[in-house]
Amino acid sequence: MTAHRYRLGDVVIDRVEDDVWIAPLPSGPIMLLQGVSPLVVDVLAAADSPLTPSEVLEGLRALVADVPADAEAIVAAHLTDLAEHGVLEAVADGT
Repeated sequence: MTAHRYRLGDVVIDRVEDDVWIAPLPSGPIMLLQGVSPLVVDVLAAADSPLTPSEVLEGLRALVADVPADAEAIVAAHLTDLAEHGVLEAVADGT
């Protein structure tokens, strides 16, 4: 299984009050980010380069208290899902 690093894809992000909407360009779909998704986007947006799931989790731990023990598996699956929806780009990890 190939390890990946993730970065934001070509997306538009719109924050309306407490809601975060995102749309991959050029044709969407427009999605409401829920749960940990807005924080994942924030962590990746602040990064200078693509991040591994472990690095994303480190960023989340800086933002959220009481991260569950199985968070790394959850974050890795979530990153894969966001990449499948065009929100993120998965880059083969050459390290």
